[in-house]
Amino acid sequence: MGTRAAAPVDEDLQRRSIDLLRLLCVREAPRVLLLFTAIIVIFDVGFALIGSIPPPSYYISDVIQGGWNLVTAVLIIRGVITPKWAPAAVALAIVVDNAMLNFQYTLVGYSAVGVILLTMTVYGAITLMWRPFLISAVWMGALTSYVLITNDPVNGLGWALTAITALLVSGVVLYGRTRAVRPLALANRTIEEMATRDALTGALNRHGLELAAQVLEPVAHRSSDPMFAVFVDVAGLKATNDNHGHSAGDRVITATSDALRKHCRESDLLCRWGGDEFVIVGIGQMPDPDDFAARVVGSVDATDLEGRWTPLVHVGVAQTGDGDLPGLIRDADASMYARRQAAGR
Repeated sequence: MGTRAAAPVDEDLQRRSIDLLRLLCVREAPRVLLLFTAIIVIFDVGFALIGSIPPPSYYISDVIQGGWNLVTAVLIIRGVITPKWAPAAVALAIVVDNAMLNFQYTLVGYSAVGVILLTMTVYGAITLMWRPFLISAVWMGALTSYVLITNDPVNGLGWALTAITALLVSGVVLYGRTRAVRPLALANRTIEEMATRDALTGALNRHGLELAAQVLEPVAHRSSDPMFAVFVDVAGLKATNDNHGHSAGDRVITATSDALRKHCRESDLLCRWGGDEFVIVGIGQMPDPDDFAARVVGSVDATDLEGRWTPLVHVGVAQTGDGDLPGLIRDADASMYARRQAAGR
């Protein structure tokens, strides 16, 4: 019996989803931790108003958990705790809350159990990452079950099972939130691609090239290698559009783009610069323009363009060591124009 192949993992989408979850944690968790602190204060004021004063150790535990929540929230807001570590910091704060609440249960009894269960139920929604959630859930489940069973042999097991159920519910909420983020990450990627990619060819547009070059330029600087630009003009596109329609012209562009892509290295940036113009930016020795043009023309698949377009491109090249991308592209454009004029085409 054959086995079903595993679905490929979209690593980029997974990374984007994780980044979004971390940013949501940074945005939401401080508010929730501050609200937890406010609830602690309200509880303490409530005890004072009804005249039921817990022992001093109860208030000390409140200071510990409230202070820990407050410090964690402030450090996340100020950026001291980065988005990468924010979910772990939130989980640790909830673990501290849980430990203090279990301690309070040993002092005042069942009034603390409700808060313990509520905290366990909701904290997955603000932790937003599975690893810190699972580690903290194991710790809190073990501690809470031990405290409840030890202090109440008759009802403790039932309460412990309720606490475990609360953690499972929290995990379900976390699962729902993580799944809900994936379509948002996909939408963000689609918007980004629409903003940086040419719809017809899939090559970068000008904005996309500008953004990608911000990564390429430091690499060139560190390696002390020059940057080069290849400016490619597709000859005859206007005549094809005028005589055979824009669908034929689109096929000319896509065929040329496919041919250019075959002769780009993985690190090179291919951009559709204009209607009939392409730019390639890379690091290292620039190609010979005549050889490059010949190789591209030889790679063009024009089987469905016979009689409508004869493959021909004009190529100019330029190289620089100072990382001035606009100047580099202008020089390559000027080189292409001069070579085209010299060829009389």
